[in-house]
Amino acid sequence: MQTTAYLTLSRHNVYYFRWPLPMELHPLRQRLYIRTSLRTHDRREALRLSRSLGYLGETLTAQGIASGMRYDEIRAVLTKHFSDKLAQHKARIAEHGRTGAPKRHGGGNRWRR
Repeated sequence: MQTTAYLTLSRHNVYYFRWPLPMELHPLRQRLYIRTSLRTHDRREALRLSRSLGYLGETLTAQGIASGMRYDEIRAVLTKHFSDKLAQHKARIAEHGRTGAPKRHGGGNRWRR
C-alpha cells in the first residue's frame, strides 16, 4: 500500500496530514502547508483519514478561491475544518471503538492443528 503525498510520518511514528496552500494566494508567493497530527500510528487509518481530509481540502480551497477569499481566510477555514473533522473521528472512536482494529486470535499459532 503506497502512502499518499499528503501523509508524513514523524520520528515518533505518528502520521501527519500535510495540505498545500495555493502559492498564488500567498502574499509573498511562498509554498506553505497546513500540517496537523492524525494522532494515529496505524497506516490504514491514516490513509482513510487523509483521503477524507484531502477531498475536504480540495473542495474548500476551490470554493475559497471562487468566492475571492484571501490567503489567511482560506488557511483559517481549512485549519478549522480539518480539526473539526478529526474531532468527529475521535468522538466516533470513543463511542463505537476502532472499526479497523486487527482481530486477535486466541493465543498460539493459528496454522497449527
